Amino acid sequence: MKYVIEEILVNQLRVKFEDESLAIVPIREDMSLDEIDDAVSKYDPDNLPKIVNPNISVGEARTSKILEVEDSSSSNNNQIIDVNSVSQEPQQEFTPFEEPTLYGGLPMPPLHKDQVIMTYVLADYFIKHNNDDSLRKALDSKIEEYVTSNEITVEMVLESLTYQDDNLILKIAEQELQNEQQIDQ
Repeated sequence: MKYVIEEILVNQLRVKFEDESLAIVPIREDMSLDEIDDAVSKYDPDNLPKIVNPNISVGEARTSKILEVEDSSSSNNNQIIDVNSVSQEPQQEFTPFEEPTLYGGLPMPPLHKDQVIMTYVLADYFIKHNNDDSLRKALDSKIEEYVTSNEITVEMVLESLTYQDDNLILKIAEQELQNEQQIDQ
């Protein structure tokens, strides 16, 4: 049946069919014109099943309400599943990557080393020029959290200064690249 788009709403169209019936049709912004016509056809009066619910009547005033679900297993029978969203491809097994470490085996901090250095430089600047040490206190707090959550000791830090592995950064970069490729697949 022919229809006219009367209003474009957020993720919806309000359409009027040639028999003067109205419908609100859900759409997505990436839909083609053919896909929109298909979505509208699901609300076309000619395509709707002619079923009358005996529990309601015209002119009856009612109040909407949300039903409480008693048993999750019984509600599963009424779920609508979009078959287009169900992947037919076999899922690849995810293998978690090793937690990257710094020289000497210290855990990586939550901030990039350049970010830490720049933050310290800025903290020093604000202390000298504005007499404001709030950035330094915040940074100290983050460092304290890093040290305590990873149980880092002075001995561990000293040992990390003497540890040398010229290929460590390369190994970490390769591992991160492999993990990104795994996630993209």
